[in-house]
Amino acid sequence: MVRASQDRRGFPWLTFVVCAIATLAYGSAWLVDVLQNGASTVDTGSALHVIALGGRSTPLVADVGESWRLLSCHFVHTSVLHLVFNLVFLFTVGGALEHASRRSDYAALILFSAVASSLASLLGTPQVSAGSSGIVFGVLGAAVTFGLRYHDRLAASVQRYFGIWVLPFLVILFVVGMRNPGVDHASHLGGLCAGLIGGMLLPIALPNYPWLPRKRHWPVRFVAAGVFCIATIAIAPNLVGGDKRRAVALDNGVTLQVPSRWRPRYGPLGEQEFSTAGGMVVLTADPVPSEHAQDAQDWYENNRLMALVPGGRANDLREQSRSEGEGVQTVVYSLERNGVQMARHVHFVRDGHRNSVTVLAFETPAQWHEKYGETRRAVVGSMRRPDPPGTLSAAAAP
Repeated sequence: MVRASQDRRGFPWLTFVVCAIATLAYGSAWLVDVLQNGASTVDTGSALHVIALGGRSTPLVADVGESWRLLSCHFVHTSVLHLVFNLVFLFTVGGALEHASRRSDYAALILFSAVASSLASLLGTPQVSAGSSGIVFGVLGAAVTFGLRYHDRLAASVQRYFGIWVLPFLVILFVVGMRNPGVDHASHLGGLCAGLIGGMLLPIALPNYPWLPRKRHWPVRFVAAGVFCIATIAIAPNLVGGDKRRAVALDNGVTLQVPSRWRPRYGPLGEQEFSTAGGMVVLTADPVPSEHAQDAQDWYENNRLMALVPGGRANDLREQSRSEGEGVQTVVYSLERNGVQMARHVHFVRDGHRNSVTVLAFETPAQWHEKYGETRRAVVGSMRRPDPPGTLSAAAAP
């Protein structure tokens, strides 16, 4: 019997390219930091840094539609150890699998594992995550089922990378991961399931002999994986409730349509708040007392913004810009919260019939203020005031 892969010991270029992209992504971010600051000062594990490089963030997929993060997150790592740990497993086992299968089929497995693990993470992990571990678990899972199917046809030099020999590594990785609360278990499980399925579908690649005619191979599996990838990216915002809103009633009778994933809470001064992205994005709804309706901005700055300064939640507070619209005045403030530059868009919405003002304030990291522009407009536009005194509602009209 001719053993497959014995004539296929060329360099695993596809695996190398994936590892190289991840290495270049981490190295270039470090180099930019050093050139800008003279030394590496950025916390590479911080959520904002990981997101800026392309990490996966469920709120940014749901609220802003940045579904491309399902792919980019696999090339972002939080530390050198994180990068090396993932790439060692990927290059070793993935390289062996690339030798034993057709390259287009192996590419399909990589793409399928990447998207499936990101989708599982999107649905099961609310915090920011990044890293190639979803692909690594996909490759390990495929190595198990692929090796069990073709054990007798694999060259002895690569058999140790397949079948039951992979199981101890999987157990160790899961046990180590369980002890770390920062590990994205959903991504690992999604990648593993995708790999187990992919390994059952991958055909083994037979040796290429120059005296035999080459058979045309159509990359059917790669095309199918590409269709799955495109479809998943297209519907990802809807899968996590990006188009869903819920009605919220404020204390003054005003109602809003707020994204359904945003969590309600009370602010430090008793305001109604709705937050997402681990508290990095906050909507505050605050009715202004009627006696201060004419000086609403002064009341807001003195009783809300300045009240936050002593606690360190609104350091370096400045007004950046203001604009007027129909019944709405918008003032943008910059501030520093927990060492992060934030932008707070404050909308003073007036009700001429009741001589009242409702303040809607959106606070986001400064670099996100454009991202959430459409969300701000949608929430402010959904605002519905109670009927003026002396009028009948539609339901009560004869």
